[in-house]
Amino acid sequence: MLTLESAYIIDDEEVICMLLSAILKREGMEIEYSTTIKNAVEGAIEFNPDVIFLDLNLKDGSGFSIVPELQKELPNAEIVIISAHNGESERKQAKNLNIDHFLPKPLNRGLILDSLNQMS
Repeated sequence: MLTLESAYIIDDEEVICMLLSAILKREGMEIEYSTTIKNAVEGAIEFNPDVIFLDLNLKDGSGFSIVPELQKELPNAEIVIISAHNGESERKQAKNLNIDHFLPKPLNRGLILDSLNQMS
């Protein structure tokens, strides 16, 4: 049973947002999402989620660019990097930003729930 109640998704692929939303809603979580960096930080701060799923390669920039602001404004939110670029340099950069959760694309329900259970 998850103790996390809400998640904010930042991914420029709307189909990923919808897939992730459906999986998380089935677990009883409230979900909101943004498809651009431009709207992501403000939306996340307003929503105040327990967990943020953050894609690295967005149409208007790198997800890594907003991590410091998200961490400052939402210090209790867990950040999960989701990326098709699952290389050592991306994982190292995530670690350097104190992000412990990294999910490779394509996503699947098992990986998502395992990651959430590690946070609960």
